[in-house]
Amino acid sequence: MVKRIIACLLTVIFMLGCVACANVKEDAPDGMISVTCEGEPFKLYVPESWTDNRASGISSGYYSSVDHLSVSARYFTPDAKIGAEQYMKDCAKSVSEYYATSNYKEVELAGGTTLDGKNALRNVYEIDLDKTRLTCFQITVEHKGDLISLYGYCPKAEYESRKGEFDTIKSNFKLSERKAVKHEPVVDKNTPEGMQLASNKDIEYRFYVPTSWICNSESNISEAYYSESERSNVTVTSYTLESSKTSAKEYFEDYLEPSYKKEFGKDYSRTSEPEARTVGEREALCYTYTVTKYGAEIKIMQTVIRHSGDNTYYTITYTARAEKFDTHIKDVYKMLDSFTFR
Repeated sequence: MVKRIIACLLTVIFMLGCVACANVKEDAPDGMISVTCEGEPFKLYVPESWTDNRASGISSGYYSSVDHLSVSARYFTPDAKIGAEQYMKDCAKSVSEYYATSNYKEVELAGGTTLDGKNALRNVYEIDLDKTRLTCFQITVEHKGDLISLYGYCPKAEYESRKGEFDTIKSNFKLSERKAVKHEPVVDKNTPEGMQLASNKDIEYRFYVPTSWICNSESNISEAYYSESERSNVTVTSYTLESSKTSAKEYFEDYLEPSYKKEFGKDYSRTSEPEARTVGEREALCYTYTVTKYGAEIKIMQTVIRHSGDNTYYTITYTARAEKFDTHIKDVYKMLDSFTFR
């Protein structure tokens, strides 16, 4: 839970857990399948022996979910003039700090390579995860205002024998035009006027957002964002603790906040006392704080809900650049007011 929130804030996704969906041939090179989500400014293909993992909400595929053998791709549109070199240095620093206790080892920093014929930079590093030593790489290229990264993860013991597959994936990676993806608003009988469903109909809650926001209720990720260029977003996550005695206040201040302080250091600052609200007919607390990353001040409001009767906690996290935060806060309060449990 904490890792996912931090990864979203850093716009770096470490794709090591996998959720399967059906292989789809689509328009792919011979012997490969497409694992590219709609609207991405690239095309990611993997061998047919791999598994399509777009159900995760990220362009990704894996050969073995147990052994952490996978690839993924994602793009980042910087607001400031952050080039690939600075971005890769920031990513390397974030990874080294996060995995410091897991024996992180830098193998290569900002080495030269190409991606679809364009000059690119490559970071290679090793980490320990689930008692497995992994070799990981990130290749980033600048393309039409976006920073596009290809990630690979593999057990170190298999890296040399799998290098041919990674080279094939890399050589078939294509840059393309980023296209806006428009989904028809999904509603149910309880959808408030002017809103749409942003969560999968099969999960235990209903997350509604204004129709002016972009979302996909068929994804396994409950999230919505305001626009491609701005990327202000709201995400719903849940986590179950072993202890059943922790309150929403203790969950944030004892579990979440210490991790934020460790990750962001002096660049983390709580801006106000928590605001008490009722969300989904349950007591909730809204914590607002700021972090500074990639040269930008980011403001976050994180609403923590303890599900009555068990030890599961839900967080509804609104993230925006500080200067855009107030612009969408009324919409976010509408989301909180309409949030329901089944």
